[in-house]
Amino acid sequence: MGEARSFDVAAVLDLYDVEHVSWSPMAGGNTNISVLVEGRDGARWVLTRCMEHPMEAVEQTVRLLEHVNAHGVRTNEPVRTRNGDLCGLWQGRPVLLKTWVDGQVFESLGSVQLEAVGKSLARLHGVGPCEGLARGRVFGVEHVASVVGSGLDPEFEALLERRVPALLAQWPQMLPVGVVHGDLFADNVVFTGDGSACLLDFEEASMHTLAFDVAMTLLGCAMEPGGLSQERSWALLGGYERVRKLDVEERAALGPLMELCALACGAWRLWRYGMDRPDPQKLHHHRPMMRAAQQMVSCPASFFMPERWNKAGL
Repeated sequence: MGEARSFDVAAVLDLYDVEHVSWSPMAGGNTNISVLVEGRDGARWVLTRCMEHPMEAVEQTVRLLEHVNAHGVRTNEPVRTRNGDLCGLWQGRPVLLKTWVDGQVFESLGSVQLEAVGKSLARLHGVGPCEGLARGRVFGVEHVASVVGSGLDPEFEALLERRVPALLAQWPQMLPVGVVHGDLFADNVVFTGDGSACLLDFEEASMHTLAFDVAMTLLGCAMEPGGLSQERSWALLGGYERVRKLDVEERAALGPLMELCALACGAWRLWRYGMDRPDPQKLHHHRPMMRAAQQMVSCPASFFMPERWNKAGL
């Protein structure tokens, strides 16, 4: 229980109007400490001590969760403090309480699940602007400069140095912008009893290019060990298009955007496990991202167009 033991859950829960019975540490998470809180009559919440995000960012996450829930996007519902504050404060760190979502998280998603993810993502992209939500970035891109020249993986570092500045310079400027999740990997999706996809962990959410979020989600949910799966991509995009249509320019941008997302995510992994928190067992976790980025270099726009769309001339 390590860090969780130093997290006085009972004292923090006194900030909220919830009657708890017990709590237990939750596994996972790279930056935060979370516990599952059990209440009476089966009520459950997730209490998170945010270790790297400042209070302003956590408050904005709560505003966003309230916003997307009000527009019918399924996710955790945030709980405000007894005083009506967006989140609490414990020993200088913000704390966030959210309702627990009953369901399952899968390491690998099937076609039906991918279609459900696509539908939920498209609904998120239709919620409209959220007050105070800032323009975002590509997750991990800020670590490229730290990784390049480190000598941890010269081949990958050379690829980062050559491709990331070029891809950022080519960023498509005129594509639709809206609320994006920014980090929708398979472990950030819970599938409820009716098969719906509930999106979790909005800490990287921002106002950004919608096609960028589609690219990041393909990277996070449609990959296989050998690279991006066309069949799995079609399942996710098929679900997405049932709710929101991608235009021709957005679909054409998916390849370059995926390449940039893969390189940036790979840079984060190499920085995290090679420099920030060295872990020899995870030192090569950036390699699948490197292979995905290389795959996208020669990937035609038609790769992202399901066969039924091609036959229909779409």
